Amino acid sequence: MEKISQEEFKKLLGSGEVLERDRYGIKVVETDDSHIIKTFRLKRLLSSAFFYPYAQRFKNNSKKLLQKGFKTVSVERIGYCREEKRYLVIYPKLAGETLRAIFEAEPKNTQKRLTELARLIAQLHKEGVLFRSLHLGNILLLSDQTLGIIDLSDMKIFSSPLSLQQRIRNFNHLLRYPQDCKIIDQFGMTRFLTAYCEAAELGTDAQKRLFSEFKI
Repeated sequence: MEKISQEEFKKLLGSGEVLERDRYGIKVVETDDSHIIKTFRLKRLLSSAFFYPYAQRFKNNSKKLLQKGFKTVSVERIGYCREEKRYLVIYPKLAGETLRAIFEAEPKNTQKRLTELARLIAQLHKEGVLFRSLHLGNILLLSDQTLGIIDLSDMKIFSSPLSLQQRIRNFNHLLRYPQDCKIIDQFGMTRFLTAYCEAAELGTDAQKRLFSEFKI
């Protein structure tokens, strides 16, 4: 973990456009050379984030996803500024448009892209990836028309495929966002889960339980 001085920390966060901030300060910056700087606040001293910082989790998850063949960001630097009590991660911007933005601007694109999303989720689950920050704002349509994944800190990667209960929990992560629910409902939850089940190669009993869970 690189040590970042307060002077360098302020210089880095002042090097581009602020994309996101909260009441505690700047969270995400896009630099003039098309890099993303994402900061993480240490909320409590004695917490899991103290022993395993979110910046380190982000980097480790990025490396594992890339090794598994998924399109995602490639981290260049992670560091900690003691004076600011902030961790940061720096990586080249993954150029693309979020599915949420695409669907809101062009609703006609939902059928093809949501089928692709269902297949991507199936592949993540087969590879043991529990992506807790799964929503349409964290999936990008890239220039090569494939899907990419961003916002990697809240993720667990297992050595075997996810259990059915973990898969159900992950779909609930996606469906907690009203704007995403509306888009999926317009496409059809049945069609979405059918595309998922085909790609995930779930057995008949597992499919029945999955559909039952979402009252289909």
